[in-house]
Amino acid sequence: MTELRDVAFVNGLRCFRTVPEQATIHIRHDAVGYHCELRHVFRNRSGQVLDASRLCAQATVLVSEQTPAPWAPTTPAATSWHGIEYLQGHTVVLGASMQCLRRMTLGAENGGSGEIIAGHHEMGAALRTLGDRHRAISMIDAAFVACNFFTQHRLGNALQLPVSIRRVQRQQMPEKGQTCTVHYECRQLDQKESEFVISVVSNDRVCLSIEGYRCHVIPGDSISVLTPE
Repeated sequence: MTELRDVAFVNGLRCFRTVPEQATIHIRHDAVGYHCELRHVFRNRSGQVLDASRLCAQATVLVSEQTPAPWAPTTPAATSWHGIEYLQGHTVVLGASMQCLRRMTLGAENGGSGEIIAGHHEMGAALRTLGDRHRAISMIDAAFVACNFFTQHRLGNALQLPVSIRRVQRQQMPEKGQTCTVHYECRQLDQKESEFVISVVSNDRVCLSIEGYRCHVIPGDSISVLTPE
């Protein structure tokens, strides 16, 4: 099992140029685990370096043979589904390999469910080398999109910007194209911030568990739309 703890999104990785921007991962190991920092050279629109090593995100990685009990979803069974359509040309754009959320339920006061198709899009050569590691990333992102829909449904036109995650537990990943169910429960929601607990289940087995997913809530357009089925 791989576990991330104390994930913090400190600064966005802003790009003002059309060329790829390089970022580096700094790793320090001790008795607790691997402490990781994502840093990059931050420039303004004119190309002037403002920070030669700007901290973007940080987390601690633990690898263990033990499997602690994951969060068990308590959301009600799905009654009506809404299809997902990812939009292009908006504030946030997701590549095809990240568009894994296919449909979801709405209506419950404190949470809901969604359907994820694991790694169903073809990937470029660079992403294929990551194997199921990229599959885990895309499934986590799909779970976050589902939580964002819940916030939009409850508050109206709003976006969530991730702030921190207390814990992410990654178990064995499903096979490519396999259907999974994401369950999410909202523990806090107001006009300024939200917090969720999330579980992704495949064949009655939890493959991803996310606790303490906290976000800033801001006005904004959605990156995708819901269509009743």
